[in-house]
Amino acid sequence: MKPRIAAAVGLVALACLQAAQARDGGLTQRLVIRLAEPSVAAAAAGPQRERARIDALAALGARTSLRLQRVRESADDWMVVKLPDAVSIDAARALARRIADDPGVADAEPDLRVFAQQASDPYLVSQWALAAPPAGSPGGIDARGAWAMSTGAGAIVAVIDTGLTAHPDLDGAWLPGFDFVGPDPDGSFGTANDGDGRDADASDPGDWCGEAGVITPSTWHGTAVAGLVAARAGNGYGIAGVAPAARILPVRAIGRCGGYMSDVIDAMRWAAGLAVAGVPTNPYPARILNLSLGSSPGPACSAYQQRAVDEVVAAGALVVAAAGNEATGI
Repeated sequence: MKPRIAAAVGLVALACLQAAQARDGGLTQRLVIRLAEPSVAAAAAGPQRERARIDALAALGARTSLRLQRVRESADDWMVVKLPDAVSIDAARALARRIADDPGVADAEPDLRVFAQQASDPYLVSQWALAAPPAGSPGGIDARGAWAMSTGAGAIVAVIDTGLTAHPDLDGAWLPGFDFVGPDPDGSFGTANDGDGRDADASDPGDWCGEAGVITPSTWHGTAVAGLVAARAGNGYGIAGVAPAARILPVRAIGRCGGYMSDVIDAMRWAAGLAVAGVPTNPYPARILNLSLGSSPGPACSAYQQRAVDEVVAAGALVVAAAGNEATGI
């Protein structure tokens, strides 16, 4: 008999990532800005429109006395911009408010840092069961009973996380995914940890982190989450996932020491089959998006996040996000 565990999956959501414990001192070096474009910029297309947006950003920087550098376009006319230096989240919010007060700006907010949410209880494996209560545990989800009706065959679940690693309990589960972890603000690939930027290789090179003299090992979190969702049953190995016949779409948005919310937003849109600038269309749209993630402390749901959630839900996807980690309210 295979050992079995069940995941306590967070809230099924029209909600966004809840705040988690701050790391990096709650620092970010990026903002996301939506310009209130003049008619000429809004009507333009292609290189002409891009030039107009770059010029508008330069003019905004001059008006606000801020050095703002365009990183890339994001969804729905949002633009990811780089600050000269990393600042605290509170300072980034103050800068965003200052920028949003400009008549040429429709909205602005920090590009929050995002981290994989790792369970800390060493006995997690013995606390939950796939059996129905009370035969298993009071929190059992009766997955075994559900398997009589469906084991998830035909379902595609996007795991937006640290990427994938080969594992025998997930043989046959993986679909071709994508890596959304791009270069750091200084142009290096320290966060990506794979020597390059966005590409079709969703492999997890490790998310180990060394900060303040403390080194934390890689979590391989994306593979662990994928196993809870769809580890193959009946193969005499490891565990059984909640939906052991489902397929996993690995979407990498978290790298060394975390990632950026703007990458997570693009990953969500791509996973649901929506267009993302500069990225090929996803041929395997997922109808379930799993985000076992948390972010630097902030509002439960910003305008930037809510717009993305609304769009993927409108596209037919269900968003499942971590909730309750770090002893925070739900």
